Amino acid sequence: MAVLLVGLDNAILATAVPTITTVFNSLPDVGWYGSAFLIAVCALQPLSGKVYQYFSLKWTYIVFLTVFELGSLICATARSSVMLIMGRAVAGIGAAGLFSGALVIVSHSIPLRQRPIYTGLVASMFGISNVFGPVLGGLFTQHLTWRWCFYINLPLGAVTAVTLTIFFHPNEGKRTKLPFVQKIKHLDLPGLGLFVPGVVMLLLALQWGGKRNPWKSPTIIGLIIGFVIMICLFAVWEWHQQDEASIPPRIMGQRSVYSAAAIVFFGLGSVQIIGYYIPMWFQVIKGVSPVGSGIRFLPLVLGNFVGSILFGGLVTKFGHFNPYLFLGTACVAITGGIFTTWKVDTGYSMIDGIQVLGGLGAACMIQMPVISLMSLLPQSDLPTATSISVFFQFLGGAVFLAISENIFVSGLIKNLPIYAPQVNAAMVVVAGAEGLRKVVVAGPDLQGALLAYNVAITQTFYLTVAGATAGFFCSFGMEWRSVKGEQNRGGEAAAVKGAME
Repeated sequence: MAVLLVGLDNAILATAVPTITTVFNSLPDVGWYGSAFLIAVCALQPLSGKVYQYFSLKWTYIVFLTVFELGSLICATARSSVMLIMGRAVAGIGAAGLFSGALVIVSHSIPLRQRPIYTGLVASMFGISNVFGPVLGGLFTQHLTWRWCFYINLPLGAVTAVTLTIFFHPNEGKRTKLPFVQKIKHLDLPGLGLFVPGVVMLLLALQWGGKRNPWKSPTIIGLIIGFVIMICLFAVWEWHQQDEASIPPRIMGQRSVYSAAAIVFFGLGSVQIIGYYIPMWFQVIKGVSPVGSGIRFLPLVLGNFVGSILFGGLVTKFGHFNPYLFLGTACVAITGGIFTTWKVDTGYSMIDGIQVLGGLGAACMIQMPVISLMSLLPQSDLPTATSISVFFQFLGGAVFLAISENIFVSGLIKNLPIYAPQVNAAMVVVAGAEGLRKVVVAGPDLQGALLAYNVAITQTFYLTVAGATAGFFCSFGMEWRSVKGEQNRGGEAAAVKGAME
């Protein structure tokens, strides 16, 4: 249920973003509503893997859940765009340990051969949230208030915490018995102190470059140089720490691990763009309500939901995951390419069909690398490897959203004078996506503004094509191994021993 909460948090927000940008006059901040969450998730992801190694699995999970709930409460009560972004960051800190923690629970509780189907079930929670999230977000936004998109997390989170407390009793390893001070030393806090500022500087440069500041400005150049310095220092420190590092070189240096990391980086980044800009396209270009955009988004999320279950089951039955990596990346690349051809008058029959293809592809592209790590690595390395995988997923999402926001806003400002020369471009940007028809009267000006919006949105999907194509070629780096009949190098017994008692 905690994974469902994280997925629901993202899916609900998609249809509420146009309204939020109108309420706070914050269209330029649209990327930050996703990026702030993703920055926090990916920055804390390496730490979460260490925490699960040395602290109680159950209580660590509950602490992460509590922080996520606090972030949701801040978002629900936000009085400004900045406060909402801060709440998203706090929620991201909590979410950092929820998805990876769920995968760690699966790896400790389920025998290797059955893990693909259970991993698919965990991933399907994102699919379920993607099915109901956009519609719920539309209902809350249209009939109550967008704030309920975050309030809904509070009762669901409380039920999850109570359920875990009463029914989940994992067999904790010896490392959880270490003295507290010794556990803290194992968390690699200096590495975290080097890594987090580096990631933040990179994303600020991507957000601001060419929009708030010229790319050649001292601010952007300084941020990029700062990012390079901090990441280089982080790499040196991690090499020095070896197995005590947040990202141990022994694990990260394995071909399948860095290939899987690259695939999920490009995978979630590509899919995240679709998740944010398709609902906006429906609301702005087609003029549908928030509820309507959620319903129109269902073909993609249903494809993702079905694919998560289907492909996990196929891997369990036939053993090999590699073919689905190529299938998924190819489907997402094709989907993104067709999205770039959408026009203001594109019909729904074409839109619905290609969304299903994209959903199926996304299920393969994001799920299979995680399944591969569970079959290729020993049990003792799975918490760290899982956190590395999830880290690169969310880092990809944050980076791609930052770049796509820059493409979108810059494209809108550039194209409004071309297609709607009589329209005040600054007023359109300030009005937000949902407020377009309130500041531009129907007629030639509105048609021109819609053309400008359409070009700006569809240009972001070129990034989806590039990311999915990169993921396709990275798939060649994965080892070809079957989970059927294999014994995890850590031993099946270790997996079963860690099961819930």
